[in-house]
Amino acid sequence: MMNSLQNVDLRLLSYQQKLAFWTNMYNACIMHGFLQHGVPSGSNPEKFLSLMNKATLNIGGNTINAHAIEHFILIKPVNSPKKEVNRKGEKEDKETVVRGLHGLEPFDPNIMFALCCGTRSSPAVKIYTSDGVTAELEKSKLEYLQASLIVTSTKKIAIPELLLRNMNDFAQDLDSLVEWICQQLPTSGSLRKSIVDCSEVLMEAKCPPLLRRYLMILSFNICYQYNTELYFC
Repeated sequence: MMNSLQNVDLRLLSYQQKLAFWTNMYNACIMHGFLQHGVPSGSNPEKFLSLMNKATLNIGGNTINAHAIEHFILIKPVNSPKKEVNRKGEKEDKETVVRGLHGLEPFDPNIMFALCCGTRSSPAVKIYTSDGVTAELEKSKLEYLQASLIVTSTKKIAIPELLLRNMNDFAQDLDSLVEWICQQLPTSGSLRKSIVDCSEVLMEAKCPPLLRRYLMILSFNICYQYNTELYFC
């Protein structure tokens, strides 16, 4: 498979095909990185980030790492002041080059629920198809929310750090994030009912701000583990 990737031509692929392809390639690149360089010892974030940079694939004759696939192709660019890069002869930075060649538009915020970096807190690893990638991402989102959200006996809502990192893709603040979460969950489900009940109690108590003091953050666990059936711990 690795040799075939070197000769792949992405120019004629549709948006859906590219979305499925690059999602699968990210997950494959991380796996390949573990096989090439081994599992980082302990739970050191710097070692984990180093692996993301060292985990590479040759796609279409170009070597690309997992970090670039995630941040330059699948994820929308971070807003920042524009740099003056129009001077003749100035070399473009790596992000500009990779995003120009392969960057996906429009950005699909559900992509965060499909990128598995081989850690305990990652979404489950799956294969995504060009014909069904949009629906498959929706399903992955629902499965992740159902597996990772917790309402405690003391009426606190525990939210995974990964979701909070990407909050701005779904909501403006914590209150609206909780509203968005409820909208994603099945109306007949016990998890949605528990979150709604918790929110209503806080509204009646007129807690200022409404939810901030009643949220728990489930820290991202970078210990090595692959999940095919998602659960959270």
